Amino acid sequence: MTNPSEANMIQPGTGEERVGPLSIDDGQFVADMARLVFLSYRFSQGAIGTQNRMLLYIENHFHPDIFEQAHVERLREKAKGMIGPYFLNQATHPATAIPWDDDSPEAAVKTPLIVTNEVAGLFERFTTAREILDGFDDNPTGIAQSVIVLDHDYLTRPGGRAGDSHALKIAVSPYARDPYESMFIKYGLNGHTTTTQEFDEIFATATSEETIRKLDPHTLALLVEVIDIYNTNHSMETTARIRRTKEICMEVLHG
Repeated sequence: MTNPSEANMIQPGTGEERVGPLSIDDGQFVADMARLVFLSYRFSQGAIGTQNRMLLYIENHFHPDIFEQAHVERLREKAKGMIGPYFLNQATHPATAIPWDDDSPEAAVKTPLIVTNEVAGLFERFTTAREILDGFDDNPTGIAQSVIVLDHDYLTRPGGRAGDSHALKIAVSPYARDPYESMFIKYGLNGHTTTTQEFDEIFATATSEETIRKLDPHTLALLVEVIDIYNTNHSMETTARIRRTKEICMEVLHG
């Protein structure tokens, strides 16, 4: 991989060359890294472990200096400024954890303090408390497994992503997106761009035939179910790649 501090680095999501060395004091670098942190929330689907793995992949394969002390405070503020408006908007982030036994409507209100605490926790994991990350790695198989498990949880709820989860105490506001969208299928098998080189590569490696053949039987069974649910709700959108992936799952499961 090209070191992000070298000249002529391809900037995430732009497809254009950047001429000259990239300094950690460069405001564009901080903005680009903040966007990756922001996207880690969307593509991890709210799971801290999945987010840890994805950001470790980005750190190890693309940007070893993403959480460097010299710019980490500016990065944190920039990321929080992007995450807050998205999280606090019920249309863009409709799922809210609430206490089911609490009848107070205000109990389910999302506040800026929640955003501040969440972002602070992420940056603590990747700066001063890195031992918390010791149980995680950036192995594509682990990333694939976690994305499949999350997709399966959402898609098997009544109403899919538009449905509540009593087990997780999640209430969903009116849902304007595809309730049966699969991250694994959309950004991996179908190859829709994440708008960044980094996450495009994460999904490409996590959904490769090599990676799928390394998945444990339980995860393969979940993936088959995710594909079936997706196909049922997107009968005109299934692809040869999706069909081939199901065939691989069945080959590995049944020999």
